Amino acid sequence: MAGKSGWRRLFKAAIVGEVVLLIGSYRVWHQMNTSRDYRKWMDDNYPAILEGFYRSAELGGYSGAREADAEAWGK
Repeated sequence: MAGKSGWRRLFKAAIVGEVVLLIGSYRVWHQMNTSRDYRKWMDDNYPAILEGFYRSAELGGYSGAREADAEAWGK
């Protein structure tokens, strides 16, 4: 029975890890979705992540975020 307990504990840890990652990713997405300053910081530090945000927004039907940011930042 000790083997089942170990697997159960590992499974619970994996579920908790997934939930923590989901909450963290939602927090980052929400900040990028609502704050141009945060998007600028992401552009300066993590441009690949910002590119992914723009692409997902465009797939979701919200086009113009990339252009509006570029205009506001003088690019």
